[in-house]
Amino acid sequence: MVETFHMMDLNQLYTVLFCLWFLALGAIEYLVLRWVWRRWFSLER
Repeated sequence: MVETFHMMDLNQLYTVLFCLWFLALGAIEYLVLRWVWRRWFSLER
């Protein structure tokens, strides 16, 4: 089964993994930036 899946389309699998990785990085960056922004403003006030 693994060999069949391996022969199927590895390129498509890598594309999906890349998209998921990109989305995860974007979400983490967004959360970190929002947290830093809030903390910075709370320190300013």
